[in-house]
Amino acid sequence: MLKAADQTTLENIAKKLELRQPNKEAVQTFLEHYYKSEKLSEYILSVATGVGKTYIIAAILNYLVEAEKMTNFLIVAPGKIIREKTINNFSLNKPNSLADKLTIKPPRIIDIKNFHTAKTTDKNSVKLFIFTVQSLTQAKGKTARKTSNYDEILGQSLREHLSKLDDLVIFADEHHLYYGEKFSEAIRELKPKNLIGLTGTPDKKTPPKEIIFEYPL
Repeated sequence: MLKAADQTTLENIAKKLELRQPNKEAVQTFLEHYYKSEKLSEYILSVATGVGKTYIIAAILNYLVEAEKMTNFLIVAPGKIIREKTINNFSLNKPNSLADKLTIKPPRIIDIKNFHTAKTTDKNSVKLFIFTVQSLTQAKGKTARKTSNYDEILGQSLREHLSKLDDLVIFADEHHLYYGEKFSEAIRELKPKNLIGLTGTPDKKTPPKEIIFEYPL
């Protein structure tokens, strides 16, 4: 059970985002586990495609900003198409955007094209990093090098910057894809405060205790 004030915050967010009941239950379940004394390193929400994973992410982000004053979030997308769709979902004045349905000021979107600025390290703004898992690996690919190489403005690589944030929350879309050695290393080496995986088919290697919510179609 959440405290009364926390429950009220969640209810307001759910109303503004018009969360469907399964989505609200997923968010509620995450928060109840989040506030337990014995915290997990990863939380897996097993929800079928079409249930509304983006709404779940938006609601959790909204809550953690409003109630916990967190400022750094990263959505890891499985590919470029999903990445671009996710960027639009959190950008103002875009079709189907959720940005104007949040109860907070929409976060600043940072992606592979615009992270080379001082805004990336602005401690006074909420930042939502949106990257593909491929761009975060330490492989030799062109986009991977962009995040692993030293950046003069940041004073370090983007990966180093992210790994040093003490309030980084990672949302791993299609979480089951990240159990491959390189992808697993890319995500977990960022040392997030919390890693929230969303998938319709959890990987067999996933510890059962980490699957905190299931909603199959």
